[in-house]
Amino acid sequence: MHLIVTGHCHAPILGQHLGALLPEWRVHTHSTLEHEASPAPCKEKIDAWIRIPMPGDEDIISTFTHGPQRTITIPATVFSGYHPDCVYATTDRGTLFRSYDDYHSAIALWAWKQGATPAEASRLFSAETMRALGYLDMWRTETESLWTALRTTGLDINPMWDRLKRGGTFMHTINHPTAQYFSLLAKAIASELGSSVEWDEPTTDFHVDATNGIVWPVYPPVALQLGVPGCYLWKSGHRIIRSLEAFLEETWLAYGDSDPSSVRCQRLDDGRYDTLLQHHLAAAREAVSQ
Repeated sequence: MHLIVTGHCHAPILGQHLGALLPEWRVHTHSTLEHEASPAPCKEKIDAWIRIPMPGDEDIISTFTHGPQRTITIPATVFSGYHPDCVYATTDRGTLFRSYDDYHSAIALWAWKQGATPAEASRLFSAETMRALGYLDMWRTETESLWTALRTTGLDINPMWDRLKRGGTFMHTINHPTAQYFSLLAKAIASELGSSVEWDEPTTDFHVDATNGIVWPVYPPVALQLGVPGCYLWKSGHRIIRSLEAFLEETWLAYGDSDPSSVRCQRLDDGRYDTLLQHHLAAAREAVSQ
């Protein structure tokens, strides 16, 4: 039997987990974000298509002679409950605005746009400001959103969800799940395809964690609220940034002489951060200047 997994960078990872769970299936994967060559046309029928929707994926499927007999659509996983401050930004020309990688701290980006220094910005990372910004309550709305999205798959996600919640932090960033997440999702899919699944078997340990190239920390005030370990440690590739102060210095260095007025971020553009953080920034400036 043949199964194809298509989508963005999650597709090959999910395919690896499925391949381990379904030895009787031949698993094909294709990541449209990596601009891979399309898989070689398959003369056999495709029994199942695991689809993380992306532009052009139907063109890939059309290269297969027969199929798919069945399609399971998996939503792209985006979850900010652990990392409510992690955002993307663009320029006013619509291109990606990068820090030292693709992610930004919304608090830091806002402070930089206000002309603050890293030392002043560091004082905004408090439980008080995070509570005001809604960071300590984001877990509830994010879990509701993810639960709803997973329910649309038609899979029985209850065994997955129960283990996911009690297994600790299951996201490295807002859109990079851990190996634990992929392992449990693969088990839900394998079960739907008729395979016998051992839900508590530690299959996560048998796979490389392919999405931990970038790891965003769970900030201590958020971690305390959620009952998980927290820190101010950032990982980007082989580099680890070991403090909030160092992270902010690295961020300001990456921003360089970019024009703050040309940077757009959906989280900041409605003026809410202006309203909530201006008086905190004024106090930070006064404290730093003393």
